[in-house]
Amino acid sequence: MILRASPGLVRADAVEGRDHDLKTLTEVWLYTNDEDGQVVEENQKRALSPACRPGPNSPVQEPGLIQFLGWYAALMVRRLQPDAAGAIAAE
Repeated sequence: MILRASPGLVRADAVEGRDHDLKTLTEVWLYTNDEDGQVVEENQKRALSPACRPGPNSPVQEPGLIQFLGWYAALMVRRLQPDAAGAIAAE
């Protein structure tokens, strides 16, 4: 079983019955989470397949991921460089 969570769907100051209908909101939330979960589960199955060959990250679709990976790689290089005494640096 996979547990899924979504951020708030209505403003904190929203009034039920005026700003939203709880029944309809719940139905949409459940349907959307179920649909999203199916997509994620199928993608994970494909990613775990021996036939899956990952490609490069997309600079158009994943610029934040690319930036994070660059930062993380640079951090690891810095941390794995021995200092003058031969110890690994700890930031």
